[in-house]
Amino acid sequence: MARAGWSWGGAVAAALGLAPEALDARAPGPPAVAGLDVWNRLPQWEERAPLPPPDDVPVADVEARLRLAELLGEDPEDRAGQSDYAAAAS
Repeated sequence: MARAGWSWGGAVAAALGLAPEALDARAPGPPAVAGLDVWNRLPQWEERAPLPPPDDVPVADVEARLRLAELLGEDPEDRAGQSDYAAAAS
């Protein structure tokens, strides 16, 4: 940190007991920013969790009929076959 020019790097180096030459940016060794290379070795990751796998959750025929009624809204056309199909498909 001190070799990279961070203002508090010297205090950290002193607290760690590092020799004064370790603070010299001209000292031999890896470049001052080499410590940031660790980020390049991390595996890629997504910002969001992956989607869960598909699942098979049973739906009762009564629930299917109620949901169909909700989707059709108020005063729908009476179509018993549609309601029967929704119940059977669920």
